[in-house]
Amino acid sequence: MLYCIFKNLKTLKVDYKPIRRMKWNDFNCNVVKNCYSNGRVALKLFDSEDGMPIATATVNIPEYNLKEDQVLIKSWSENAGIADALVREGFIGPEIRKVNIGHTYATLHKLLYL
Repeated sequence: MLYCIFKNLKTLKVDYKPIRRMKWNDFNCNVVKNCYSNGRVALKLFDSEDGMPIATATVNIPEYNLKEDQVLIKSWSENAGIADALVREGFIGPEIRKVNIGHTYATLHKLLYL
């Protein structure tokens, strides 16, 4: 299995680092911490058996000010229930607030598992 965190976005040099596993929507998932191009944390889920992508739990809204230890979770559509699963597994804290994004909202959480 490949797990990666982008350390140097200019050269796209990667390090492989497992975070932890969790169960979500009948999938056994590996949770991987990546970074968006602006340096914010991206949490992604991959199937623990075949490595196929399952979901990106976070959403990047550059104009919304976040603290370094905060993430916005995409909880709508195919990601329904992902915030609850991440809270239950100890990756993020409980919802701090809802953040409007067009016709829907993301939920703001403290990142617990760095």
